[in-house]
Amino acid sequence: MTEEKITRRGVFKKLSNGFTSAFASYLEEKTKKIFFRPPKSIEEELLLTSCKRCGGCIEACPHNLLTTAEAKTGVYYGTPILELDDNYCRLCYSCVDACSTGVLKAEAEVNLGKAKLIKDRCLAYQGGLCAQCYYNCPQQDKALVLNSGKPSLNSEDCLGCGSCSYFCPQAPTAIKVKLI
Repeated sequence: MTEEKITRRGVFKKLSNGFTSAFASYLEEKTKKIFFRPPKSIEEELLLTSCKRCGGCIEACPHNLLTTAEAKTGVYYGTPILELDDNYCRLCYSCVDACSTGVLKAEAEVNLGKAKLIKDRCLAYQGGLCAQCYYNCPQQDKALVLNSGKPSLNSEDCLGCGSCSYFCPQAPTAIKVKLI
């Protein structure tokens, strides 16, 4: 049996490797997407580690749709959140242009969320005349189509901007945008 020499450097190296592994596991567990992010955001885990939390994207949004995650959100604190509760993203990409860290990338796909149609609430499915969601969708005839005057969703082409929900006259709305 040989004795292993314990050095100060060896101790710190093992501690560092253990910390890195533990932190990576923590991030993986804690970085599930719980907020809507600005359009053209990179993957959540990379966003959390790369975002400088400078607020440039938030200041650049001409529609005041972006805010920061509060301190109580832990690892999300200070990162940009897209508020779609009473508004919708116009996909102007001012936030992308203002991002200096590459967290928002012009070449990235827009994937804010996916709309879900609740037919029991939709006027068109209740015999009424309404197609506000369809006429205000930036992906008209792709994400939202009209079949016999009734809206139908193709979630593959939905950008998750929230315009369909915003323009729905029903309360509560017949279309909700969900995180993916």
